[in-house]
Amino acid sequence: MVFKFSKEIIIIFSLIIILIAIYFLVITLSKHNNILEKFDSKNLYNNVKFRDCQVYFTKEKKECDKKYAIDNNDICKYKFKNWKELDSTTDSEGNTYKYPDKVITAKKLNEQDFVNPKQDTRCFHEISYNDYKSIGPEGNTQVIDGKYYSYFDQMPFNPDTNICSIKMPLKKNLSGKEFYKIDLYSGPYNNIVDIKKCKLNKDQNYFDIYDNFELNDLIEKYGLGLEYYIILI
Repeated sequence: MVFKFSKEIIIIFSLIIILIAIYFLVITLSKHNNILEKFDSKNLYNNVKFRDCQVYFTKEKKECDKKYAIDNNDICKYKFKNWKELDSTTDSEGNTYKYPDKVITAKKLNEQDFVNPKQDTRCFHEISYNDYKSIGPEGNTQVIDGKYYSYFDQMPFNPDTNICSIKMPLKKNLSGKEFYKIDLYSGPYNNIVDIKKCKLNKDQNYFDIYDNFELNDLIEKYGLGLEYYIILI
């Protein structure tokens, strides 16, 4: 038995198939957008996963990962030490959104791969509640799964500011505190040769030495019972 379909019937069936495809595409995009909207409103669920924050300088990411595992000085990518980026988010209905990797080629970031490039490309560093409060709501902070994070943006991308000038979040409990730098004799007994008094600069990336500090000042404050211990880990 041979069925013959008129041109009108074929057109109708084609339109039905196209409408069904569009419907499922809209549903899929809607689920992803709902997840992203919840992320933007900081209403995240308990299935937020992180990965190391890094930027690839090649589209051959798997090959780059192999080379980087052998030599972490390889220039095929740059990894931001102690910083994390979003790997995936999952809502209460089990819908998961996987975040793309950041790839820079021809000095341009792959913005087209991200739904919300500014939010999706951020790097996060976990901080304490006190540090979160000290930075304040006007700073780059966010609460994710009940934990506190500081972040920096990769957008708009600029190598000088997005890679070369990244600073770690300031630690409130270190502000205003003084430290002592101990110089040891490189012999078998590690005898103390000198002690210097210092404090962290405002960016907490360098110690400023007190020029007028003398060892007698430390003895007057703590006496002669000063001890130190070397812990090998």
